[in-house]
Amino acid sequence: GPTVVLGKVNQAGSFGTGNSWYLPSASASSTVSPTTAFSVSAWFKTSSFDTYDIIVSNTNGSSAKRGWVILTSSSGGQINFSLCDSDCSSYAANNAIKSFSNDGNWHHVAGTWDGTTMRIYVDGAAGGTDTFSLVPDYPASNQFTIGAGTGNGLNWNGQVDEVRIYNRALLA
Repeated sequence: GPTVVLGKVNQAGSFGTGNSWYLPSASASSTVSPTTAFSVSAWFKTSSFDTYDIIVSNTNGSSAKRGWVILTSSSGGQINFSLCDSDCSSYAANNAIKSFSNDGNWHHVAGTWDGTTMRIYVDGAAGGTDTFSLVPDYPASNQFTIGAGTGNGLNWNGQVDEVRIYNRALLA
């Protein structure tokens, strides 16, 4: 599993191939499976990542990636906040995207959804927005994870600290 290291605030989880922290049956918890406005935030640190690496998510990891996820994309050093309903077949279906510097330093990410518009912020700077006016879907197979997705091998290579979920859409 992940190791505990010095974090941005006190201690953080250090993740690599094949390890993550997860909460099984996340769909049963309205805290990590919100269907109305919410925000999720975390501090993260890495100096390299693969095509897609998940920082934090509530997904089922199957081909129908239902729920929400914050993950990186190697195309241009981007970080994405994605939401999916029951018809979603890709993390890119509804995306708010922001570029960031992959420099081995601590960065803060926040994904917000006000019930209509998704937004992403990295280090307090606003990124892209996307419209998502449906209701996120959380099948019983979903798991709340930090450092990887559920059964999809999209492992985070770095540290994650201070993950927070709010029942409202935060502003920068």
